[in-house]
Amino acid sequence: MRSVRLLLVAVLALGLAACSAAAARETSDAPTQSVRPAPTVAPTPGVVGHNRSLAVAELAKLRGSFPLPPRAVRSPTAPTRRMRHLTAYMEPVDGTLVRPRWWIVRMPYLEVVHWYVDHTPANIATTIAPGSPTPVAESELYWRAGQATDAYSSPWEVVAYAKLGPARTALRTDVTLGYRFDRTAETFVPATVTSIDVTSVSIEASDGGLRTTATLTDPASIGNVVAAFNGLLGSFEHQAPGPCASPGAPLGDKVPPEYALTFRWPGHEMAVGTGAPLCGVGRPLTRDGTKLPQSLEDSDAFNQTIAGALPPSD
Repeated sequence: MRSVRLLLVAVLALGLAACSAAAARETSDAPTQSVRPAPTVAPTPGVVGHNRSLAVAELAKLRGSFPLPPRAVRSPTAPTRRMRHLTAYMEPVDGTLVRPRWWIVRMPYLEVVHWYVDHTPANIATTIAPGSPTPVAESELYWRAGQATDAYSSPWEVVAYAKLGPARTALRTDVTLGYRFDRTAETFVPATVTSIDVTSVSIEASDGGLRTTATLTDPASIGNVVAAFNGLLGSFEHQAPGPCASPGAPLGDKVPPEYALTFRWPGHEMAVGTGAPLCGVGRPLTRDGTKLPQSLEDSDAFNQTIAGALPPSD
């Protein structure tokens, strides 16, 4: 009988242990309502001039292999004044890197146009004026010549042509791109940030921007915003002025707000402006009261991270 009782006690003990383990698994698997912090990865600071050097190297490579029709002869000066200025801006363009080359081709301009359409991704439609069945005597052809990187925008190859005579055509060849600000050490914020002031700016408000402010103190929310901020790219350092669009959203939807931030950590703070993404103007940075020369590109993902970290509105 004693052995039977010992067996029963052992079985009961095993059953209780199994129930406890199951309960522990259920508790650990239960969904949590708290914000999960983003993985903390220490950013790698860049050095001033790195992105520009990569852009210059790409430009040199593309200029050296620019496609030219047969019988193209280099000209030391612009064969015609009208072609002195670059007018094609398909991506952010740094005007300080534009290096036009001039050529004279012993071919009628129509043959030149068709040569580029046959030998490059150029679209003949860019040379045809409304109501004209054939290319005009002076225009531009252009095509994307590579992919954008974290350092610079997509490079484009541009060729302007102008009729000089029945069998002579002037060419201007260009390669364009824009490079980004390098994210140097002072543009990052550390993992020791203790609070973030968030100012929400409604860019569609009639009073020029209705502002509401909240302060983030939850470590997980702070970690997510810090990680997203440190992951932003630099904006384009030099960019030819372009059009400034109006904010837009699908019919019936509100335009998402822009957010200005102030990161605070022991002894320091970083103020981050909204910039003007629709005008190609990046987010300005002010660290400990000193405006930094760099600015950062905005992103929808960054704004969504900020919105997700804000406390629910009443």
